[in-house]
Amino acid sequence: MTRLISLFFIMSSLGCFSVEIPVTFDVDAEASVVRYDISITQFGTDSDTSDIRGTLDALLTIEPDTGRLEGVEFTGGLVSFSPVEFDFSFSVAAIDIDFSTLTAVPESPEGIEILANDDGILSPSAHFLDFTSGTVTLVARAPGVNDRTVIDVTEPSQNGGVDPDSLAALDDLKVTLVEVSRSQSEILWEATFLATGRISDTQTQDDISVTLTSNASLHAQTIFKTPTNFGNWLIEQDLNMTTQAETPSSKGVPFGLLHAFDLSKDDETLPFFAMKQADGNPAVMMDCPEGGLRREIFINRSTTLDPALATDGLGSLPLGTTGFQEIPFPAGPKNFAWLSTP
Repeated sequence: MTRLISLFFIMSSLGCFSVEIPVTFDVDAEASVVRYDISITQFGTDSDTSDIRGTLDALLTIEPDTGRLEGVEFTGGLVSFSPVEFDFSFSVAAIDIDFSTLTAVPESPEGIEILANDDGILSPSAHFLDFTSGTVTLVARAPGVNDRTVIDVTEPSQNGGVDPDSLAALDDLKVTLVEVSRSQSEILWEATFLATGRISDTQTQDDISVTLTSNASLHAQTIFKTPTNFGNWLIEQDLNMTTQAETPSSKGVPFGLLHAFDLSKDDETLPFFAMKQADGNPAVMMDCPEGGLRREIFINRSTTLDPALATDGLGSLPLGTTGFQEIPFPAGPKNFAWLSTP
């Protein structure tokens, strides 16, 4: 479900900032499965497929203006694996192996994993599924024999000493971000989590070997919004996120320019003052903020007060511009400079 979520701002510099965003990935049940193959000496091989459903809660650290994913932490959720059954027979003997519904909670025990690259690939050792419930039932039947054993997969004393967080080996994990749409104040993202894993284990007793192989594929998605640089300023100023940059403030100053100069929504004037050039013609000096302009400014010039006729472009001041910047005027009875933001 699309939603605007609360944001924790980690840093802000020259208009670039990172945010920590809590999201919930929904598992795509049609694309998420585990295929099991079990082979038993003399009894042959049987296979079955378990469907994966549920959600994965995560904290994503991203730079919204660039779409760079900087960190991932799984914080909870619940993933379930549907039951599977395996039936074997040889001569007058039979073996049944049944997996109940298994449940697991996604975890990142070391906290946020800071990604070294821009490819979204995660370290398998930093994230896992911690199994919280589930059983394996083994039934062996033969003349004079009817044994039934139930193993709790979450108990190392029963499952062969395996920790519950090691039961699902997810080897290849990746989170990708795709920008869906963008307004002046918000960006809509689609995030996809992909994970695959394979386990192969053989146990031998009394000349009978049992081999279990599993191949898992997990696919989950979520949609969320983040603020743009301008949206971040709107939040700081307690303004509605639908506010446009060209909209004038209560003092008549466009919000886009107030944002560019890192001013308050209630500021009445921009940091300009008049001066003379060396040739005696007038000029306007702009005092850009010490931290740099928070957005690009376009400068056009005209000889009338109609902004539609401001076609004589004087260039632009890029994001991050600091210090004093001069707007020169040519000789003439009337000249006007028009400032706007993209």
